[in-house]
Amino acid sequence: MAIEDKKIPYELLVRYGLDGKPVGAHAVYRRHITLDGEVIKDEVGSAEPIDVAGFPTSSIMSDTTRDALAEIAALNARVDELAEQVNAAADTLETANKHAELLAQENEALIAEVESLQAEIAAMQSSASASAETPSAE
Repeated sequence: MAIEDKKIPYELLVRYGLDGKPVGAHAVYRRHITLDGEVIKDEVGSAEPIDVAGFPTSSIMSDTTRDALAEIAALNARVDELAEQVNAAADTLETANKHAELLAQENEALIAEVESLQAEIAAMQSSASASAETPSAE
């Protein structure tokens, strides 16, 4: 009993951006299974993202196109990496903003306390000054 299971490229799907440049690619494969030369399964699968550099090219896809798609895949991976860094930076910024807000609230409370103490000191000085000016009855 000889079982042969082949995954054969069936269709190549290339997506293009608004600028007309390729932005990604998927491939659809055909699975062909035979048992002792008799076909027991022949089906077309779902689209799968492809590693363009490893995908077999033909006359419909030049090496330049394949290389461009490989570069796009690498750039998309870099975009994902940078997006993660931006999200991490945004989280750090949000934390820093919350901390700055708490410090501003503490600063306002301290300013209010200083103003209150200054008013108390002014009142004490005024009272002491008034007492010093009043002749004592002996």
